Amino acid sequence: MACALLNVFDAPVVQNIMSFVPPDPEFDTLYGTVEIEDVKHYITYGGGAEGGFVYFADQEKKQGWYRWDRGWFQEASYTKIETGQVVFLVHEDGSEEIGVLPDNWEDTVNIDRLAETVMIADAYFMFELSREIADDDFVRDHAGN
Repeated sequence: MACALLNVFDAPVVQNIMSFVPPDPEFDTLYGTVEIEDVKHYITYGGGAEGGFVYFADQEKKQGWYRWDRGWFQEASYTKIETGQVVFLVHEDGSEEIGVLPDNWEDTVNIDRLAETVMIADAYFMFELSREIADDDFVRDHAGN
């Protein structure tokens, strides 16, 4: 868009116009999960130090989404995501991404163009997901008994 505007306006005017255009949200590829202290952590990078996203529901930490990371043989550190909405994207090829949309995402982001499936990971979604996981664990733990 900026290139097209440069054909009509001077660079300072284009920079001013672009300052009003919200940036596209950034997403991280979801590589898998790991259990740390019985909590599912979503991995977005690894191979040494690792990290990603985690949702705390019934823990000592305040409920919500956090970014996490840890180095080799170190405990994980956590930073609360204070603003925005965490989302999962599932693409046609089956690849998955996770990221944070801005608070006003309904007004600024066209989620239909992000991926085939977009799951808004709000508190209700995470509660339902935790119930499904608990039901699956119960069935697995009691199968054949």
